[in-house]
Amino acid sequence: TGSLTGEDQIYNSAFKQAGIIRVKTFREFLELPKIFASQPPPKGNRIAIITITGAGGIVAIVTAVESGLSLAELSTKSLDKLAKIFPAMASNPIDIGPAMVVVDYFSVYKETMDIILSDSNVDCVAISVWAGTLLGLQQSYIEMFGELKKNLSKPVAIWIYGAKLPIIHELSRRLENLGFPVYSDFETTIRAIGAMSKYHERLKRLNPT
Repeated sequence: TGSLTGEDQIYNSAFKQAGIIRVKTFREFLELPKIFASQPPPKGNRIAIITITGAGGIVAIVTAVESGLSLAELSTKSLDKLAKIFPAMASNPIDIGPAMVVVDYFSVYKETMDIILSDSNVDCVAISVWAGTLLGLQQSYIEMFGELKKNLSKPVAIWIYGAKLPIIHELSRRLENLGFPVYSDFETTIRAIGAMSKYHERLKRLNPT
């Protein structure tokens, strides 16, 4: 209400001192906490972005910077492994779209995630998933992420996109049942990771022991 308005920076400073994470929209207020409930805490703010679309990668970079995250500098070992899959993938964001034209879709996906999650320079990961209509596609995703969940030590958040909402909703439900937070756009996916990173960084400052 009008009676609650005031100098915005005062609120920002008070929230920061108290370890409170501020959100911009009511939707973020409802959706961002999902990552806290299901993912391990990040050790830092270095993010790796795995995308099927170059445009999505650019959006993710901008949002990551705005959210207080830094792009992880992948190790030489990781870059070499990615280049062997497809030369253009040796970067961060990792755009696997072009590689999937000439290499098996799920082998590229799984190998890329294994490389990134084992890189000590990476603290958290954002992944884009295409919810297509191919027969058996959803089950392949479930099997892949189910295996990934078994030894997960870094937070992973997922953006699902596609042409048919029922398919997106069904795949989202099944992945969230596995314990992965799923979001409807890449910006919210990145902001969720950023919020988690800020929160745990503030916890360390408030409780250094």
